[in-house]
Amino acid sequence: RIDDDEPLNPPATDPARAADLDEDDEGYVLRGSVTSSPAAPPRSNAVAALTSSASNEWHTPAAWVERVRTVLGRIDLDPASALAANDTVRANTICTADDDGLTHEWHGQVFCNPPYGKTGNQSNQGLWLKKMIAEYKTGHVTEAIMLIKAVPGEEWFQSAWDYPICFISGRIAFTNGTSGSDDGNTGSSCFVYFGADPAEFVRVFSPFGPVVINPIRPIRDHRQETSYVATDD
Repeated sequence: RIDDDEPLNPPATDPARAADLDEDDEGYVLRGSVTSSPAAPPRSNAVAALTSSASNEWHTPAAWVERVRTVLGRIDLDPASALAANDTVRANTICTADDDGLTHEWHGQVFCNPPYGKTGNQSNQGLWLKKMIAEYKTGHVTEAIMLIKAVPGEEWFQSAWDYPICFISGRIAFTNGTSGSDDGNTGSSCFVYFGADPAEFVRVFSPFGPVVINPIRPIRDHRQETSYVATDD
C-alpha cells in the first residue's frame, strides 16, 4: 500500500515561445529542441489499485500478525479491521469500516493496520496514529503495535518518533481484501511499538529491518510522563 499522491508532469513549453526565450527568462529552455515528458507507462492492475485512495482494505499477512502476537501475547482489539482480516488477526474485538474505530474507546493489547487515503485533506494514517497515541497516553491501550507507511518526511509521521520503530527491509505483500490475492506493494512500511517492553519488540522485529529508538526523546509510557534533556554523556 502506498500513498495515492501522483507525481505531476511539468507543463510543456509552447514551441512558438521557445525561440524568444533568453536564459534570464522564466521558462527558459535549451534552444534547438523542445521536448515534453514521455507518457507514463500503463500501470498494472495491482499497482493501480494500490495507488487508489478507494482501495483501503489491505490485510496484514499472517506471518507479520504472528510476530505482532509474539510481542503482545494476545490481540484484544483491532480497531481497523474486517471480518475476513480477523480470520488471520484473531482479535477478541474488532471494528470494521462501518463501526468507525476512530469514534470508539480502545482497550488492552491492540494491533492496528490503518487505512490509506485521505479524509478531506488529512492523511488517514495520520488520523489513526494520532488516535493510537491518545488512547495509549490515557492508559486505555496497555500495549500496541501499529503498521503504517514508512514516510519519515511527512508531517503526520513525526509523532511516531517518540516510540520504537522497525523500518521493514523490502516490501510487505498485503492481501487484497476484495480478491484475496497477495498483490504487489510499491511502498515501504514500518511497525511502531507502544509499551513498556521495547526489548521484546526489538528481539522479534529487528531481524526484518533496523529498529530506531530516538535517543533525544524518551520511550513514552502512559504510566508516567517523562521529561528528557539531552546531555553529552
